[in-house]
Amino acid sequence: MIDAFPLRTRPDVPVYRPINNVAILVRIADTYGIDAKTLLAGSQIEDADIDDPHKIITTEQELCVYHRFHQLIPEPWIGLELGNSLGVNSKGKLGIAAMCCANGLDALRLVVSNFDLACSFHQYEVWKEGDMVYASLRELIGHDDISQMLFDIEVASLYSITSLLLEDVSVFKELYIAYPMPAYAERYREMFHCRVTFNAPRHLIIVEAKMLLKAMKLANPLDKKLFAHECAQLCARLSDQTGIADKIRHEITIGQTPYPNLEQLARRINVSPRTIRRRLAADATSYKGILSDMRLKQALHLIRSTDLTIEQIAGKIGYSDTANFCHAFKGWTGCTPGSFRKLR
Repeated sequence: MIDAFPLRTRPDVPVYRPINNVAILVRIADTYGIDAKTLLAGSQIEDADIDDPHKIITTEQELCVYHRFHQLIPEPWIGLELGNSLGVNSKGKLGIAAMCCANGLDALRLVVSNFDLACSFHQYEVWKEGDMVYASLRELIGHDDISQMLFDIEVASLYSITSLLLEDVSVFKELYIAYPMPAYAERYREMFHCRVTFNAPRHLIIVEAKMLLKAMKLANPLDKKLFAHECAQLCARLSDQTGIADKIRHEITIGQTPYPNLEQLARRINVSPRTIRRRLAADATSYKGILSDMRLKQALHLIRSTDLTIEQIAGKIGYSDTANFCHAFKGWTGCTPGSFRKLR
């Protein structure tokens, strides 16, 4: 009997996450002739960090690596390849704990309970109707240039993991995708072994309910209990790391409107503007300083990786006056945006 539904993951993206996915991205980039230093440029992740299984990074840093990967390997289908490589091994202790579960439903409950370790950029809502289980995916970040790549990574990784754990390549019954049909549409059908519908009202995966009750070959109650406990401890560690400056950078990074004023930001994170000023001052920084740093990073990214005009870039990072943006950019880098672009 399946009585666990509905299930829902958290409606936001955590500030911190394990380094697992980035470590795998580095290995995949290497197969394309891209070394770790090149891929990690601008992320403040060091080469040595990818060999440290205990390293924790920010979501902002991971997104920086995804942007860099997309810039260096601009194949439209690359998200499917990346997701297929982000299998159980990419989830660390959470993946091991899931393998030790009794069945798919047991593993699903475990993952939802420790979803911060899944390194997702989506919210899941899962429910049952009749003989089918439905899972909708809602995108949680406002990065239009890589949003479809991140969705492809998510759904391909989910398929890679579930088809392995449940030993069935037809684990997905149907897949609905809200994006228009891309030129590489046939790759979806080849990968997921099911009917794929594009231009859907929302992202939706359909699975037969009986599939979740299938016993898993590596089920081990004692090991599951051990690793589930370690997963809970790691989730607590991720939560404990969060400082006010990192929380602010995180909100700006993932937001649909990336540059809120202090009052808007305060409402987002449910902390008063006065408290934010005081806590940032204690860390020897300010909201104005954080915004300036974030704008510089975004400007550099847009100049290096897009053909947007300088006026368009100025608007995207919150400047209504292009001259003011050019003046600020010269203060940051010592040269104008146009001169900097010629150097890329």
